[in-house]
Formats: sequence, C-alpha cells, structure tokens
Amino acid sequence: MVGTIEQILHFKNLFCVDDGGAALKQAALSGKLVNTGIRGIAWRYFLSVLPNELPPNKKWLERLEKDRARYKELFDEFQVDPHHAQEEEDLSLNNPLSQAEDSAWNRFFQNAELEKTINQDIDRTYPDQDFFQQKDTKEMMLRILFIYARQNPSLSYRQGMHELLAPILYLLHIEGNLDSTEQNGNGDSQNGLSSFEQQTLSTILDPKYREHDAFLMLNGILATTAPWFSTGPSTTPTPKRTTSSSLIKEEIPDESNSNPAVLKCRRIQHVLLKQRDNELYAHLESLKIEPHLYMLRWIRLLLGREFHLEDLLLIWDALFAYSPDLSLVDYICVAMLIYIRAQLLERDFSGCLTRLFKYPPVEDVSLFVEQGITLASPSWRKALVNTQQPPTSPIIHHNSTPQSILTHENTPKEKKRSNTPTQLPPLNAPVQTFKEYKETKGEKEDSSVQSLKAEIKSLKDTQLQMSHKVEEIVATLQSAVRENPSLASIDAIILSLAQLKQTRDILCGDLPPPPPLWVAQSHSEVKITNTELPASSFEFDPLGAANSTFSVSNNNNNIPLARAPSPPSVFD
Repeated sequence: MVGTIEQILHFKNLFCVDDGGAALKQAALSGKLVNTGIRGIAWRYFLSVLPNELPPNKKWLERLEKDRARYKELFDEFQVDPHHAQEEEDLSLNNPLSQAEDSAWNRFFQNAELEKTINQDIDRTYPDQDFFQQKDTKEMMLRILFIYARQNPSLSYRQGMHELLAPILYLLHIEGNLDSTEQNGNGDSQNGLSSFEQQTLSTILDPKYREHDAFLMLNGILATTAPWFSTGPSTTPTPKRTTSSSLIKEEIPDESNSNPAVLKCRRIQHVLLKQRDNELYAHLESLKIEPHLYMLRWIRLLLGREFHLEDLLLIWDALFAYSPDLSLVDYICVAMLIYIRAQLLERDFSGCLTRLFKYPPVEDVSLFVEQGITLASPSWRKALVNTQQPPTSPIIHHNSTPQSILTHENTPKEKKRSNTPTQLPPLNAPVQTFKEYKETKGEKEDSSVQSLKAEIKSLKDTQLQMSHKVEEIVATLQSAVRENPSLASIDAIILSLAQLKQTRDILCGDLPPPPPLWVAQSHSEVKITNTELPASSFEFDPLGAANSTFSVSNNNNNIPLARAPSPPSVFD
C-alpha cells in the first residue's frame, strides 16, 4: 500500500524535485495544500521532523526510524509502576509515604497528578468534533502531552498545549484514512514513483507511527512557542531592537522583567499596528486596551480558537512554511485587527474587548495570510515610508504554482475578492480618520433615526421608573410581613413578594427575560394602584434589559452596552 492517487501525484510534484523546497513552500503559502493528502508530510518537513533536503534520500528514513524509536524509549522511561518494585530495593525510598525524588511512589503520584491536569483540558478539546471524543484519541493525546511534560520538566505542561496538538492529530487522522492504491508488479506506480520514493511515502504514512509523528511535530512547534507559555519573566534582558533598515525603526522599550509572550503582544500592537494603522492604534491606546488581554490567546494557540478547524489548517500551512520562528503570526494578527477596524473604532472599552475576545466569522481566511505576508515583506516597509505603491509580495507568486496542483479536480477554485466588501483595505490606501469614518456612517441622521433614539430613551426611562416603583412595593410587602406574620393570606403575600422581586431583577437586567406566557400571567396577577406610569409601561422590555447594564445617572442617552465576557483563566 502506497497512498491515494492524489497523495502520490502531489508527493512526486512537490517533494521529488530538486528545487530546495521552493514549490512546496509556494503551495503552502498560496493555500494549495488543501485536498492534496500530503499536508501532513509538508508539516513534517517544515517542522524539521524530516531532513531539510529534497528530493527524499536515505536520511529521511534514518531520521524517522531513529526519532520514532526514541519516542517509544521515552514512553517506557517515564512510565512508573511502584507495585512491581523489586524486593531488594530500599523500602525507605520505595514506599507510598516517601517524598524523595528517587522514590518510585513519589514519581507515581506526581505522574497521576499531571495526567489528571492534562485530562481536564483534553475533555474540553473540540467538543463538537466526534474524533476528539473517542477514547483512543483522548488516550493518545494524554500520552503525547504527558511525555512532553516529563521530557521538559522546567516547562512541564501548560494549558493550551492540547490545542496545539489537536489539529495535528486531526490532520494525520484524516490523511491516514484515505483509500490507498496498489503499486504495479514491476515496482513502479502508475504515477511514476520510483521504488525508493514509494518506500519513503509508505513509511511516512504508516498508521502505526501516527502517534510518534504527532509527538515529533508538537515538539517542532513548541521548540519556538514554548517561551510563550512561560509564566515567569524573561531570563535574559530584552534590549531595544531595531530593524536593519534605516527606513523604519522598530524600537521596543527595555522590559527585561516581562514575559516573552507579553513582549511579543506589545510589539504587535505598539510597533506593527502603529506603523500600518495609526488611527486604530491611537483608538486602542485611548481606551487603554493592553494587547496581552486579548492577544496572548492568539499567539499561544497560533489562532486556534479564532477560526474553524479546517480554516486553521490553511493558516498553519503558511505559518510553518514562511519561517521556522513562526514570525508570520505577528503580521496575521495585525491583518486581523485591520479587518475589524470599523467595528473597533465605533466601540468603547467594553465593546472592543467583546469583539476581540470573540472574533467574527470570516468567509475566506486566506486573505489574512496574503495580507500578513505583504505586511512582513521588507519591500512593503520601504514602500510605506516612500508612500509609493506597495509591491507584490516577493514570496507568493500564484502563477508559479505547479500545474498539477492548479489543475487537479479536488483543488478549490481561486476565490475572487476584488468586489468583496469584507476585503482588507489596500496597503497604500490612506488611513481613514475617525471623523471621516463617522461621516461615512452618517453622522447626520434623518428624522426617523432621531425618532428611534427618542423612543429608546423613553423605554429606558420607563424601565427605570418601573424598577423603582416595584422596589417600593417590595419594601412595603416586606414590612407588612415582618409586622404582622399571622395574616391569613401570608402565603399569597410571600408568593407575590417573590414574583415582584423576580420582576424587579428582570427589569434591572440581573435576570434573563422570562417566556411571554409568564409575563402575561404575572401582569394579570399584579395590581399596582396610585401610579402615574403609562399603560405601555407594563409591556415586556423590547430592549433585552437582562443583557444590558444600565446607569441611572447616565445623561448621555447612549444605548446600554453588553457586558463583556471575562478572558479565559488560562491566559490571565
């Protein structure tokens, strides 16, 4: 068994060529690895699981054999079973109460605690994907993350690492379950692979080593991203950094006591975003939005929570292919901020964080890759200073992609974005000021908009009036119950009191709105006399007060803002 026809075809055209990996890198950066069946092999190549030599040679097979065997050795090394301790071993060490580092029991309990921590995260991994709910998948993830943590005790396991492993296992599972094709009797496949190339492809795709390769690929990612998971300050001073070009200087203040991931976030917002979109940068600064509040999750998980799994694979194609240090993620983050600049510019602190914590769905994520590559290009930096037309990225040339990829029936068609309203603004376009933005949105509203605002204000005032009135009634009923607890209708009073308190909480926005039937019943039961409220005040709140926060002293007539969700504790 060798592989599918698609895998053989693309393996031959992208790997079995002496071009230094140019065709493979080009395909990854331009989004052409989709449906090729060799995306997992490309990731192995970019993450140095395979030797950086093309076409494949004997070093490929030697490296795979050595590293896969090493994974098995690590698995056996870190597994501890104190119940099988030899009788002649020192019982002062090998007993359940021993705290010595060399004690088998101590290591056993430490392993159990580590596995418990890892399992808590594994159980939450992509709950909507059946593959990650399977017992075999969970056990495989546990073994890989456990061995990595034991192999790297200074870092151990950190929350979020499981979300770096999940896409790798998913990809290897999908490509490993494709229907394979048989080779010819003469040793050559119908698609022209030599015997050695067939052996190499078959060895790489061997399902017995799927777990081993996933561990090696995770190691390749964490070789770069491990410092981003560090919870302590950077161990080495971080001096001011400048680009080699004198055209644009990237200066970062000396913050040697800061976490490397925090420094990376600050560079993205305070340097890269400021260069590209100073208006948006100034807006975020005026709101005092620190970049690590929302961006730590972006960079630590390589955007894993911001996009659907299939879209994430396409982004990772480019991240791995562009540079071993994964520096492209910085510029993709900038592109993502610019993509939602209009939404951010019109919001306050709470609204901006809500948008940044929950990034909107995107139809075609390849635009982030293309824009990120352009932003990262030195030629773009020169064009920015000279205010000239920015040149095409020197890395992506779509027309130079191998013909077999472009013409294959499973290759997605090029998506036209010239007229797409959600496309990022051109790099040479002048940055729109907030005043201009307000004018384009219609600063001078017509009478219908003004009327709507007045109606909203009236409804808000009515809500507040009802809330105060109900609070008075509640206080009166509470006083009556305390002063005369022997009333015959005490049960009815208590029931009415509970209903009124619930109504008050709903009107104040502390409880979600009830079903319409409950509202109608409660309105018919509650009788309020001697009130000056209009009849319309008893209608159910059309503004959704339970989802908003009100301020009695607010005289700005602004629409109430939704409460912003708290950021995940793992990235605090």
